[in-house]
Amino acid sequence: MAQKTFKSGVAAPELKNQTRGDTIKNAAVPRRVILPLKEGPGDPAQPLVKKKDQVKAGQLIAEAQGDWGLPVRASISGRVEGIVDIRTAAGQMGQGIAIAAEENSEEMEKMEPLRGEISSLDPETICKRVQEAGILGMGGAGFPTHVKLKPPPDVKIDTVIINGAECEPYLTCDEKVMESQPQEIVSGLQILMKALGAEKGIVGIKAHKKKAIELVREAAQDLPAIEVVALVDKYPMGAEKMLIDALTGRRVPRGGLPFHVGVAVNNIQTAIAVKEAVRDGIPLIQRVITVTGSGVKNPGDWRIYIGTPVEEVINQAGGLKDNAAKIVAGGPMMGQALHTSDVPLGRGDTAILVMTREEAHLPRERACIRCARCVDHCPIFLNPISLANYSEQELIEGMERLKIDDCIECGTCSFICPAKKPLVQNIILGKGIVQNARRSNGGSG
Repeated sequence: MAQKTFKSGVAAPELKNQTRGDTIKNAAVPRRVILPLKEGPGDPAQPLVKKKDQVKAGQLIAEAQGDWGLPVRASISGRVEGIVDIRTAAGQMGQGIAIAAEENSEEMEKMEPLRGEISSLDPETICKRVQEAGILGMGGAGFPTHVKLKPPPDVKIDTVIINGAECEPYLTCDEKVMESQPQEIVSGLQILMKALGAEKGIVGIKAHKKKAIELVREAAQDLPAIEVVALVDKYPMGAEKMLIDALTGRRVPRGGLPFHVGVAVNNIQTAIAVKEAVRDGIPLIQRVITVTGSGVKNPGDWRIYIGTPVEEVINQAGGLKDNAAKIVAGGPMMGQALHTSDVPLGRGDTAILVMTREEAHLPRERACIRCARCVDHCPIFLNPISLANYSEQELIEGMERLKIDDCIECGTCSFICPAKKPLVQNIILGKGIVQNARRSNGGSG
C-alpha cells in the first residue's frame, strides 16, 4: 500500500535507537508529586483539599471550572503538603497541589465503568466521563479532549484520526504503547467515533514502525470502519493539519480547526486514556514518556505518575552523566529547555531529553543568504524569515499580515536554515508581542 504524505516538511533524523526495542518500564511511586491546577487553555481547577488531608490515588482533589476546564485527580495516595506556586515543564506559572506519598500509595479510587456495548453508549455520557477523568491531548498540545467531543451543532464529524506518527526525533513512547496496547487503542478509537457520530476511523502510523502497524491492524481486522495507514517518514507528520492532509486529502483552512473539514484528531495515548476512563473507570493519573539523550545513563520509556518531578524521573533512569548540560521537556524540535529539574511532569508532557555539552552547543548565527529554504519547507506555507525579521523589529502589522497566528511552531524553518538563524524562536516571541498588543487594544486584532 502506498504511504501517505503531505507537501513540504523535512526529513529530520530519527535518533530513536537509544530507546527503541526496549519494553516500557513502570516507574516506582515517587516520594512526592505536584499536580498543576491548570493544564491546557481552560481555567485553573478549584482545590477541594487542604494541607494535611489524606488522599487516595484517583481521588478528585480539584474541581473543573468552566466549559474548557479540567479536574485534577491525585496520582498517588498520601498526605497533602499544601497548595504551592509552580512553573510547569511547559513554562507556565501557576499553582499546584503537592502530595507526599505514604504506604499503600498504589491503591486507586476508580470511577464506575460505563457498561454495555460501545454502540449503546450515550455520546453525552462519554463526553462527561472523559472530562471527569481529566483527559487532555497527550501528544503535547494539551487540548481538553471533552471539548473536541463537542463540536459546534452545525458541524458534522465524519472521521476520527488517531495520531501514531510520533515524528519528533528521539521519542519512542507512543511506538511502545502501540506495540503493547493495540487493542486498547482500537477500543478507544471506537468510543471516540461513537461520541462524535463518526462513520470512519483512521490510525496513522509512520511506515518504519512496522511492528506497531502490524499489531494495530490485527486488532482492527474485524472492524471495516477502521483503517490503519502507513505514513511517509517526514517531519512534522504528527502535526494535526499535516496528518489530516496526508490521510484524507482535506486542507484545514487558514485560521481553521480540524472540525472545519469534518475531522477530529487524537493522540495514541489519549485514545487509551479514553478507553480506560469509559470501560475501566480509571482516571488519567499515569502516562508513558520517553527519557533519553546522550546525557542520561539508562535511556528508556517509562510509565510515570503525573506530577512526578523531572529530577526523580531522571534518577529512575540511572541519573545524569557527567557531561549532561541541558534538559529539555519534549523533543528537540518543539520541546522546552528547563531552567531546573525540580518541575512536575503533566498529562501532556511526552519526554525528557538530556543533551551533552557538545549537543547543546548553539551554532554561530550567520547572515541570511536569501535561499528561501525556510519558505519552501514550511508545512503551513508561511514566510518564516520575514516573520522573524518583523518580530525582531516588533512590527505588529507586518506579523499579522503574514499570518503569524498560523505558525504551528514545529521548528522546521530553524532546522533547515543554513545560516542557523533562530527563526521559530523569534516567531514565538512575535506571537507574544502580537497577543500583548491585542490585549492592550481590548482584544482587537
